[in-house]
Amino acid sequence: MLLQFTSLIALLASNYLMPAQGAHLPLQVKEPVKQEILAAQISKGPIKNPKMLGVKLTATAAIVLDKESGKVLFAKNIHQKLPQASLTKIMTAVTVMDKAPQPDDIVTVGKGPAYVQPQGAHMRLAPGEKISVYNLLRGLLMSSANDAGVALGEYIAGSEAKFVDLMNQKARILGLKDSHFKNTHGIDAEGHYSSAYDLAEITRYASEKKVFREIINTPTIGFTTNIRDRFLKNSNKLLQSSYLNILGGKTGFTDNAGYCLIEVASDKKGHEIITVVMNSQNEWQESKGLINWTFRAYQWK
Repeated sequence: MLLQFTSLIALLASNYLMPAQGAHLPLQVKEPVKQEILAAQISKGPIKNPKMLGVKLTATAAIVLDKESGKVLFAKNIHQKLPQASLTKIMTAVTVMDKAPQPDDIVTVGKGPAYVQPQGAHMRLAPGEKISVYNLLRGLLMSSANDAGVALGEYIAGSEAKFVDLMNQKARILGLKDSHFKNTHGIDAEGHYSSAYDLAEITRYASEKKVFREIINTPTIGFTTNIRDRFLKNSNKLLQSSYLNILGGKTGFTDNAGYCLIEVASDKKGHEIITVVMNSQNEWQESKGLINWTFRAYQWK
C-alpha cells in the first residue's frame, strides 16, 4: 500500500512539473557560459583604473564616449533634455550627407526671413548666390553659420520645416530617445532639445563619414562664389592644440543653452573618444580636462 501511495505521489509530481504540450522549457545555461558572457560584456571597450577619481565639472551635463565600442567612460546627467544650441548642426550635416547629394552640387541661395536670425553666426549668404553643398557644410560646421543650415535644408527638402522632419526621422532611426529638433541651426525654440548622450551618439555616427571628418579638422578655408570671395575660420579653439590630438568638434552657445562643446580626440595609438559638455561655465577647459582625464584613467587593449 505504501509503495502504491509513493508511486502515485511521484506520478502527480512529474505531471505537475512537466511543461504543457508545446510549451518551451527555459534555456539551461551552464555557469561557465554565464561567466564567459559576463566577461565579454565587461571587456568591451577600454578598462578604467579603479584608483582614478572622477572629474568635477560646472557643466549641467557631460559625457565621454568611446568611439569604437560606444562605451560610456564618463557620465553626468547624460540623458537630461537640454537646449543644444549649434551642436544641432551635426544632426543637420548628417541628415544632408545621408541624402547623398554630390559635394560639388550647386545650391542657389533663396531669400526670406529664415535666412536672417536675431542671433548667432552667419555666412551672410546673398539671395541668388551659388555655392556648393560642400562649402555650405563647411560654413555650417566650421563657422557655425545659421544661414548655411537654412540653405541646405531648403535644397534637400524644399523647405527648412520639411528638412527638420527628416532630422527627427533620422533621430528615430538612430534610436535617440532624448532629442527633438525644431530648426536646422539650434537657436532656442520650444521643443528643440537633446541630451549629452544623444549628441555623442550623433557625433559618433557622423565621424564615420569622410566628409564630416575632413571638415571638422579644417582650421581655415577660402573659396569663391558667383557673388564674392569667402573665407571661413573654424570656431573650435582646441583644433590646433599643441598637446591634445583634437580631430575636430562643434561649438555652441545660446542664452538658454549656455556654452556647449563637442570634441573628437584620439591618443597616440589612435583610440578615439567623443566628449560633450552642455551649459558649461568654461567649455574649453572642461573639455580639455575630460580628454586628459579619460586617457589617463582608461586603458585600451
